[in-house]
Amino acid sequence: MNDKQKGSYNEQLHDRGELPKVKIVRGARKEAEFAGAKVIIPPLEDFDELMRAIPYGELISSEHIRRYLALKYNADYTCSVTSRKFIILVAYASAERHSDETSYWRTLKKDGELNAKYPHGIEGQRRLLEGEGHVVVQRGQRYYVSDYQDKIHALSFPRM
Repeated sequence: MNDKQKGSYNEQLHDRGELPKVKIVRGARKEAEFAGAKVIIPPLEDFDELMRAIPYGELISSEHIRRYLALKYNADYTCSVTSRKFIILVAYASAERHSDETSYWRTLKKDGELNAKYPHGIEGQRRLLEGEGHVVVQRGQRYYVSDYQDKIHALSFPRM
């Protein structure tokens, strides 16, 4: 991942620090884009918990995870930059364990795109997804799960 990490990926996964953290981000553009100013930065464990909940043969996207966490914390949106980093960190923590793994490969980027930053890159994620019956297609230099919308796991959204 990077040279600034503190401890193993699994140590980072279980270090809640000051999270969850709610921030108010002002600015007409941000507030219009996200229909509000309240942003949540959830703990890493929330990402791991959601990613573990996706059963064999089903998928989830980072957008679905972000929407779920925003609702869970009664925020307008979940920080997209932090979410990208945390999803990748969950993947590396799983790969580091070699057992009790989180099925991170079932978490796709926007529009069903595979994540090149996962352990073993695109080929590793592709192999695992195809092993579960998914069809991976190439569009330009990017890879996507074909008809991924039909295989999205229905999360039980938290009550408000």
